Amino acid sequence: MKIISVLSQKGGSGKSTISINIARCLQLKGYNVVLIDTDPQASAREWNALASDEFFPVYGCDKGVSEKDIKQLEKLADFVVIDGAPRIEKSMADAIRLSNFILIPLKPSQFDIWACKDSIELVQTRMQIDERLKAGLVLSQTNKQTNLTKDVAQFIDENFDIPLLSQSTGLRVSYAEVLSDGRTVFEGQSKEAKEEITQITDEILIMLGVSNEQA
Repeated sequence: MKIISVLSQKGGSGKSTISINIARCLQLKGYNVVLIDTDPQASAREWNALASDEFFPVYGCDKGVSEKDIKQLEKLADFVVIDGAPRIEKSMADAIRLSNFILIPLKPSQFDIWACKDSIELVQTRMQIDERLKAGLVLSQTNKQTNLTKDVAQFIDENFDIPLLSQSTGLRVSYAEVLSDGRTVFEGQSKEAKEEITQITDEILIMLGVSNEQA
C-alpha cells in the first residue's frame, strides 16, 4: 500500500480538488483507493456526501492520521490519498511522516509559494531522514496562456530541492462544476482537465516506481 498526501499551508491552492481527482484517477486505473480527509473544512467529506458513496471510501480524521489508522487500511487499499490540513500542525506532521509521496499544490504566484515555504522545508527535511520518501510540487489554477508559469517554475527550481511536476492544472470552471455535483473530472466534459489529472497521477506513479495500470 502506498500513501499519497496532498498538503498545502495556503488556502485556495486546489488541494482538495487535486486529492479527489487523483484518487478517482487511481481508481479508474484499477487500484483500490481510500481518501482520508484531515482538513477541518471537510471539503472532501462534503463532496462524498454529494457523491452518495458512489466512488471510493472517504474517512474524516480531523486529529491527524496514526500508524494504527493506516494499518487498518492495508487490506482494503492499494493507495491511501490524504487531503491534508492547511496548517503546520500535528496532522500535517503525521501525514509527512507516514507518506510515500507528498504533493504540494501551489498557485503560480511567488507570494503563494513563499506562504508555503515552511511546509516545503519541512518535507525537504523529512526527505533527508527518509530516503524512500518522494515529493513533488504542482502548479494549480494556472493560466497557460501567460509566461507567469515559466517564471514561477524557474523560481521554484532556484529556491527549492523538491521537483516541480511537468504538468499543472489549468484555471478551469470544470473543476468546480463537477465537484459541486458530487462527480470528478472523469465524469465531466473537459478533456483538458482529464488529461491534466491523468498526467499528474502518472508522474506520481513513475516517481513511486509503481505501474500505471493495475494488473
